Amino acid sequence: MIALDDAGYRLLATNHDSILVEVQLEDVDEASTKIARIMSETGAELLGGHRLRVDTHVVRPGQSLLPSDPTSRRFWKVFEQMRQSLGDGDAVFGIGGQLYQQSEFCD
Repeated sequence: MIALDDAGYRLLATNHDSILVEVQLEDVDEASTKIARIMSETGAELLGGHRLRVDTHVVRPGQSLLPSDPTSRRFWKVFEQMRQSLGDGDAVFGIGGQLYQQSEFCD
């Protein structure tokens, strides 16, 4: 993440072994290649030279980041229903497959 920031990329989120980076649409192809290279090189530094495969998935305007398999669609349908039932200002997040309201943990 530090190497991506040093390279000028705007990191939006991380999740386990995934990252979400925002780039200008006209730079997306070049950025995708550079980001994959940075991730691979950083992994090699940490793993004694062993390079891990880095997969990229580009989401362009009008496309969905969410997977389209039936299980994922059911999960996100429930997630969206729960999100809509919350009051203004509440946030939903997941831990171990459970969904929680921010207000359950914060005053």
